[in-house]
Amino acid sequence: MTRTVPPHWHSEFQLCLITRGGGDLLYKGVRHRTPAGTMFAVHPGEVHANETALTEGCSYCTFNVDSHVIESLDPIGRGLSFYLHPLIEDADVIGRFLDCFHGIQAGASRLEIESSLLASMTGLIVRHGRTSRPLPAVACSPKAVRTVRDYLIDNHAYNVSLRELAHLAGLSPFHLVRTFKDRVGIPPHQFLVCVRLEHAKQLLRQGGTVARVAADCGYADQSHLIRSFKRVVGVTPAAYRGPVRST
Repeated sequence: MTRTVPPHWHSEFQLCLITRGGGDLLYKGVRHRTPAGTMFAVHPGEVHANETALTEGCSYCTFNVDSHVIESLDPIGRGLSFYLHPLIEDADVIGRFLDCFHGIQAGASRLEIESSLLASMTGLIVRHGRTSRPLPAVACSPKAVRTVRDYLIDNHAYNVSLRELAHLAGLSPFHLVRTFKDRVGIPPHQFLVCVRLEHAKQLLRQGGTVARVAADCGYADQSHLIRSFKRVVGVTPAAYRGPVRST
């Protein structure tokens, strides 16, 4: 028996440190074993999935790093052109990120946390970043797929139909689903789920209530958001948002 996180993507750069147990990362058509003591890296917009054996279980800590942090890094003239192999097995680099995580848990100052994260990211890129990055699938997709992708991003709160998307793309529904999945990595309906979750995370970080976020992001009700959010993100929307602070 396994627990599976379905194919999805993040707008942030994601780093996941496996502290106990292990699992598998499915990324770019390759299955990577991720045992304890390793870390995997996923670039923004890249589709991936995860599997964990229920008998073994898995404990981990995750960093979702906003693009503005990545943009500030250019330690050896690589800037945004760097690309990382998904599996990192460098104990020194992983130790730096664990120190950063422990600082967050201990309530370190914002300056200390940001400095630690910046140093950890810089060390990771210097030691493991490649200078050439393959283009994401969406960058070389045909116009029809780009049109549908942009439409779903701009209209994520609406209950769009496959017929509507097919008409927009000028393709049959079957051809659209097959072409979209071949180019993007997931079919349109799963892409829409990811878009809604990314908007939900943004609104939750801004302090939005779960009920309000569910309505604004196109979910049928609050429970639908909670189920979808927990399945992909791993925690409930309320836990992700944290306590509401009064002003």
